[in-house]
Amino acid sequence: MWRQGDILIQEIDSIPENAVKLKKPIVVTSKATGHQHKIQEKKVCRLYRVADEFALEVFADQASLVHPEHDTIVFKTGIYRVWRQREFDGERARYVVD
Repeated sequence: MWRQGDILIQEIDSIPENAVKLKKPIVVTSKATGHQHKIQEKKVCRLYRVADEFALEVFADQASLVHPEHDTIVFKTGIYRVWRQREFDGERARYVVD
């Protein structure tokens, strides 16, 4: 499992059946700063939305998840679940803001 700021990533076996392919490999854009968690290389992966999460399929030898405030994470060929961290404030769960 990996963490980059407010997102978590875990390798999985397959893309969920209800996944919808997205046009760009931008996982999350911060509402506060406008910074993006995105794949740096072009045409090395596919990103899918699965409810409020994502599935990332890397079909090249590697793909780099970049963000201006965090270390780059390099993924090998495979399929990954990507989701935003949540925190509990005593009354409700909310997304962690990066």
